Amino acid sequence: MKTFYLVLFAIAISCGAAAQNVGIGTNTPNASAQLDITSSSKGVLLPRMSTTQRNSIVSPATGLMILNTDDLCNDVYDGSKWVKNCGLKQGDSTTVPANNWISKPDFGGVPRNLGVGFSIGTKAYIGTGDDGVTLKNDFWEYNPATNAWLQKANFSGAARYVATGFAIGSKGYLGTGFDGVSNKNDFWEYDPSTNAWTQKANFAGTARLASTGLGIGVKGYIGLGNDGTNKNDFWEFDPGVAGSLGTWSSKANFAGGARVYAAGFSIGSYGYIGTGLGASSSFNDFWEYNPATNAWTQRAALVGEARYGAAGFSIGTKGYIGIGRGSLYKKDFWEYNTEVYQVASYSTSSNTLAQSNISDGIWTKTVLGVIQSNGAAVLIDPTGNVGIGTTAPAQKLDVGGNLRAGSPGNAQAMIGNNASGTNNVVGFWRSGFNYILSTDGNYTSLTSGIGDLFLKTNNVDRVFVGYNGNVGIGTISPAQKLHVAGNICYTGTIGACSDIRYKTNITSLTNALSTVLSLHPFYYNWKKEFIDQGFPDERYVGFSAQEVEKMFPELVQTNEDGYKAVDYGRLTPILVQAIKEQQKQIEELKSNASEKENHLQQQMDDLKQQLQSIMHKSINKK
Repeated sequence: MKTFYLVLFAIAISCGAAAQNVGIGTNTPNASAQLDITSSSKGVLLPRMSTTQRNSIVSPATGLMILNTDDLCNDVYDGSKWVKNCGLKQGDSTTVPANNWISKPDFGGVPRNLGVGFSIGTKAYIGTGDDGVTLKNDFWEYNPATNAWLQKANFSGAARYVATGFAIGSKGYLGTGFDGVSNKNDFWEYDPSTNAWTQKANFAGTARLASTGLGIGVKGYIGLGNDGTNKNDFWEFDPGVAGSLGTWSSKANFAGGARVYAAGFSIGSYGYIGTGLGASSSFNDFWEYNPATNAWTQRAALVGEARYGAAGFSIGTKGYIGIGRGSLYKKDFWEYNTEVYQVASYSTSSNTLAQSNISDGIWTKTVLGVIQSNGAAVLIDPTGNVGIGTTAPAQKLDVGGNLRAGSPGNAQAMIGNNASGTNNVVGFWRSGFNYILSTDGNYTSLTSGIGDLFLKTNNVDRVFVGYNGNVGIGTISPAQKLHVAGNICYTGTIGACSDIRYKTNITSLTNALSTVLSLHPFYYNWKKEFIDQGFPDERYVGFSAQEVEKMFPELVQTNEDGYKAVDYGRLTPILVQAIKEQQKQIEELKSNASEKENHLQQQMDDLKQQLQSIMHKSINKK
């Protein structure tokens, strides 16, 4: 009888469990769980088995889970294959090697590039540059002990960007650059103890922009930059005794080649320079200068994105490079170490699938092998290709959909590659944009705002739309609303607004012929150093814009950089008027010639009549 009641009780429990969720350790199991196990002192043990034992399971159900004793991973069957979920195990520490880069916290100010950075003692300083709208003369101090930025006295020279700076002892130095009108060679000293600026001896090299500076011991150094051509020269500054203007001397040229917008700093008795912009692309290489031997040695490249206009400084035995411009205006900062040091680490128990380093509160994880989530949202295949939204990544990063960098309210970038892997990119810079194109010609409406839109194919800049609305074809620095660096071929028409209803203050054009005759057309070739303009090699014919401007100022435009352009199309009405004036002179000459011809004919007729009369009288006398 007792057995009968036990069976009846078990049946009752089974029927109840089928009708509702079951709780173990709780009287109120969660409504969404068929089984809710609650405990603060015990866990759940999954079936534990080896890979061989797991593979012997007959017809495993989708969702079946076991603990694999070979690698201590949770294996889940997805209906066709087993998926591994492997956690990270805390270790004591891991060694970060020398000559290495580590990500650090972002710069505290607004994103900018082409600024100046140096350090004095345990604090760093950054100032000047541009934020995409205005030139800056603000100046900021960073204290790594408090991880805070504090604004200091504004730079006393003209607001500028692409300047350079360095520190010697307890003083900072800033000079050169471009103030929106001309290249600079002035040089200034900053004293943090008085928070004040003092002007020093001008830079001894040519006035230039985008140079690089650093301080080593009691000497300062400036080199590279552009004075009309990219430079790789390198100069040493000796501040001399207190109150003197200091002296400059030439040193070994930078071994990385001519470039602009590079960043530099010093650690101990060595100087370091890297990043920057060459003739056609940005750099992330990094070089060490030894003043004792006056020689350069290449070191580990910057891990962050290749960029130009970055700022560099050092604190103690660490160097720092950050901000600048890569695909966007940057705020990131990277630390360079010359010595081995230890950081906390996490890894799997077998240390074969993952390794993680901790740096300044930022977690990074490098994974080898295959990791796939349910639905294959993210997958890393055995070759190292990463797929997001695709289970078959064909490139190192293959995104099955749009790729956006930035917050949803202020999107920052869109990127796309074609199947062959060539760099066909459409994106934008600065703080926002209206539309983004894709390589197949489609576009998507995005957050409105100021931005630079660009199209690049096969790593060549094709179309660029500046934040000011200027469009460049073949150039990334359009000086007008439409700037084409190259030839234009069209089969339709180009129409300028010329309806009389648009116009007022109409006056006649006079004396065009004499003015046109004073112009001096000539043959010419373009200078090679203006490579960013896309000038071709063949010979051209044209005028001097400065000469045309003196006679017809309406035909000449002055760009933001001070260079001038002639609107040859608007020369047509002047040439037409000159032809009309010339034709009038021709008609007057013809009219005068006709009158003279008629007068001469009349004289000849009169003479003929006189001769006939004389002959007639002579005959009658006979």
